[in-house]
Amino acid sequence: MAISTKKVNQLGSGGTLEAGDKVVGEKVAGVTSLLTVGQLQPSDGDKGDLTVASSGTIWTIDNDVITYAKMQNVSATDRLLGRSTALAGDVEEIICTAAGRSLLDDANASAQRTTLELGTLATQSGTFSGTSSGTNTGDQTSIVGVTGTKAQFNTAVSDGDVLFTDGGTATGVYDFGGATSFELPNSASPTVDADGEMAVDTTVADFSHGIVKYFSGEEVGVVSMPIAQFTSPPNGYIVAYNSTADEFQLAVPPSGFDPNATAGTNNVIVGTTAGDSITSGGNFNVCVGYDAGTSITTSDNNVAVGYQALDAVTTASVNATAVGSGALGALTSGTGMAAVGYLAGSAQTTAAGGVFFGMQAGSANTGAANVCIGNTAMANGTASRNNNVVIGDNAGNFGTGSNSVVIGPGTTGRQHGSNCVYVGSTAGQNATGASNAVLGDSALSSGTGGAAADNVAIGAGAMIAGASGAIVFTSAAGNTCVGSRAGIDSATCLNAIAVGRDAVTTIATGATSSDNGPGIAIGSAAYKVGFRGDGTIYAAVGASAGYWRLKINGTVYKINLFADA
Repeated sequence: MAISTKKVNQLGSGGTLEAGDKVVGEKVAGVTSLLTVGQLQPSDGDKGDLTVASSGTIWTIDNDVITYAKMQNVSATDRLLGRSTALAGDVEEIICTAAGRSLLDDANASAQRTTLELGTLATQSGTFSGTSSGTNTGDQTSIVGVTGTKAQFNTAVSDGDVLFTDGGTATGVYDFGGATSFELPNSASPTVDADGEMAVDTTVADFSHGIVKYFSGEEVGVVSMPIAQFTSPPNGYIVAYNSTADEFQLAVPPSGFDPNATAGTNNVIVGTTAGDSITSGGNFNVCVGYDAGTSITTSDNNVAVGYQALDAVTTASVNATAVGSGALGALTSGTGMAAVGYLAGSAQTTAAGGVFFGMQAGSANTGAANVCIGNTAMANGTASRNNNVVIGDNAGNFGTGSNSVVIGPGTTGRQHGSNCVYVGSTAGQNATGASNAVLGDSALSSGTGGAAADNVAIGAGAMIAGASGAIVFTSAAGNTCVGSRAGIDSATCLNAIAVGRDAVTTIATGATSSDNGPGIAIGSAAYKVGFRGDGTIYAAVGASAGYWRLKINGTVYKINLFADA
């Protein structure tokens, strides 16, 4: 195809050459040959931003010469160029968010952990699975460096609460049994102002060792003692402050203090081990003194005052009153007893009723319903005698009988039998018989025991056995002697009556065949007259000169006395 001027003009104005068109160089006039368009190839070599090789068939763009502006535009923001499709292939756009860009621009892994808010947990060795509420299945042994709120930690810990150094609230049971010691908060005057708070106050006025205090509506101190005080502590001792040692110690309780807590109602207890066995049901008891009422459990309405007073009663309702060391100390079930004095009524066990007043009053008696008043009254003799009233120091000692009344000091009624009444100092002394009624000092008394029975002796020395009381009663019985020393020396007299001072019964003793006794003796020693059992009147030796003076209605008659023919 020949080149026309038109074609050349088209080239100059941006025309298009077609395959097969011929072109010439700069000077058309000097063209010796023509090239087709397909034959337009640059020569090999560096052309600036590219290099031509292989006779113009390989064009290589130089490194670092293509600008971003020469590249294809991306389709949208937040795109990375790469390939997400499997295997090799064309470059693709990959979405990259702002969060991803903030991680990609971090200088190192530490900065990336900060961006991700991982702390140092990500640097620990181990395997983690699940979400944030999952389980650590690796070999983690520490949470040092892990941050969070107290509530978050308590939520994360599944088997209890976490205790924090700066306070907080925890629930449940905390076992410190494996620790060798446990330190409470301690300082000078610490503040405890909420229920249950506890601390050690190291400086308390007048108590330099400090105390444990806690809050229970108000600040309350806990009293503590040296550990040595807990070695074999005596029963009933109380805690008291020793200002010299500046510490609390065990001490003997003061008078009027009840160291023993009881389960009964309305009991008054004062003294070491006093009433210390009382349980629920043991009510209205008063126990004062060491071991007083110590065995009482459920017995009621008792009074025990003194060392070991009433200390054997347990459950029986004895309603007893025992005042004095050892008073009613053996009583177990006898009811209605009252004893006042050292060892008063101390032998009583199960009998009912009895009053014992005085040192060792009735201390040997085990019988019922006796009244013993006086030191050692009825303290000896038959233990089982009943229903006696004995008043006076040593009265009724060595007696054997029951149902008797003995009033007087010394040896009054010393060996009385049953159903006797002895009133007076030494009245009835050593008279062992029964049913005697004796009123007067030394009446019906003798030096040693004798079986005088059924006698009435009224007056000082009435029926005394001998002027000195040396005669022993052997069989004097059924006699009535009224008057000072009436019927003296009546050791064997039977059923006689002697009335008057020094009236005697020797004229009617029935001791001889000529004396038919019993008889009556009336008069004093100077005017003794006897009536024999057959009605004969006798004038004793020394009577007024053979006659008997008889006064009738104011007139005195003189009756001559003649010897019996």
